[in-house]
Order: sequence, then structure tokens, then C-alpha cells
Amino acid sequence: ISFALLLAAGVAIEGRSNPLRVLRRDWAALTMRSTARHIQLPRTQAAAQECTRLKAELEATVASGEFVVDAFSRAAQEMSVDDQTRANGGLLGYNIRQGQLRQAALDRACFVSPLGKVSAPIESDVGWHLVLVEERHGCRFDDGMVRVVPRLASDVSTGDTPRVRSVLEGETMDEASAASTAVVQAVGATVFVWIAANIGGQLLARTMAEAAAGLP
Repeated sequence: ISFALLLAAGVAIEGRSNPLRVLRRDWAALTMRSTARHIQLPRTQAAAQECTRLKAELEATVASGEFVVDAFSRAAQEMSVDDQTRANGGLLGYNIRQGQLRQAALDRACFVSPLGKVSAPIESDVGWHLVLVEERHGCRFDDGMVRVVPRLASDVSTGDTPRVRSVLEGETMDEASAASTAVVQAVGATVFVWIAANIGGQLLARTMAEAAAGLP
């Protein structure tokens, strides 16, 4: 059976969610990856205010010419109360999958916070956090950008202290090619499984109904 016929059969199933919407949601959950850092402070009102102050301080530091990842990492080493990530500059992990982090609020922030910018203060069960997503793949809100990188903002030959801009960068050609191949393979497999499950469910329900109708 061709892919087109399978898709048509899935669309024809009554009483089910829109298959394209389901595929888009499942695809995002399966393929989005985030490399992120955080700064954790205690869960107090004073710490919430400190997070707000620290966010403004970091933004001023970045505006003055320091790379955002460097500034954030240093602040995490100096101020974060998370013993597991502090020594690594608050690094939560490379290519984190959705649902991988224990704290739901922190996990969500890795996939909705603006790429390359310090997030607003986020409250979790264990404290207040600032989050920096330095790289993220598969997120439609990033407009094709995948990471924040440093770029010189002034000519060194002028004698001025070189300033660094934190700019967003898109996928390389190799990354885009690999992603396209993965999309084709994963979408085909997901469509097949989704349709098979729906058709199988209908057949089972019909069989059970027929069996029940034949009972005395």
C-alpha cells in the first residue's frame, strides 16, 4: 500500500483527531532538541527579585560586548545554588529532549524561551531560575535559527577593545540535509503507526460489537 493511500485512509477515519495536527505535535515532541543553561536561586520572594535584577545585569553585560553564553556561564558558577550544574556554568545538557528534565517548568523553558536570550524568571518546585537556550533544533518559533554564536562587533585594527555581538545562526548545509532525511523517515513511520493503530482499533471495536450482538 502506498504512502498516499495510507494517509488517505487515516484522514477518512471518523471520530478521530486531525492526523496532520497529531503528526505535527508528535513530531515536535520527538525531534526538538535543546542545549540550555540555567541559574537557580532559592524559592523565596527575595530570590525572585534577585533573578529580575540579575537578568537586567546580564543583558547590560551582553550589550556592552560580552558573549551571552560566557556571561551567563560565569554568573551561574558564581551564583547558582544547583550543585549539579554550577561547576559547568549551569549546563542542563546537550540536545535535551522534551520531558527529560524532572522539573516541568524548567523543561518547558528549554523549548519556549527565546533562543540566545536570558529568560524571564521562572519558578519551579525547587526555586527560581533564569534560563539561556544556546542551541535548539526543530523549533518552529526560531525562524530557522538554531544557535547563538559570537561575532566581532568592531575592527581590532582601530585600537578599540573588541566588542562581541551575540547573533543567531541557522543550520549548516550538512545539518539541514540530515534533518530533511530524518523528517522523511520519521513522518513516514509515524503516519503508518498512527493509521495502523486507528484501523486496528476500529476493527477490534467492530469485532467486539458483532460478538456481543451474537450473545443470547
